[in-house]
Amino acid sequence: MPRAQAGVLIECSDPTVKQLILKLDEQAGHTILLEDLDAYRILVTKNQVDHVRRELDRLLEENTY
Repeated sequence: MPRAQAGVLIECSDPTVKQLILKLDEQAGHTILLEDLDAYRILVTKNQVDHVRRELDRLLEENTY
């Protein structure tokens, strides 16, 4: 029987941001990503959106000169 999960669609204007989210998912034991849709869109679990936002802010700030 299929299982439904609440998710949030994230559209990345830059494929690099999507790669950062994929890396976060890998580091978190694949608990963030529900589906990799295309080069710019992914579906993430609803309860991980704030975590992804915080980590992206941190990573992007680290890499800003």
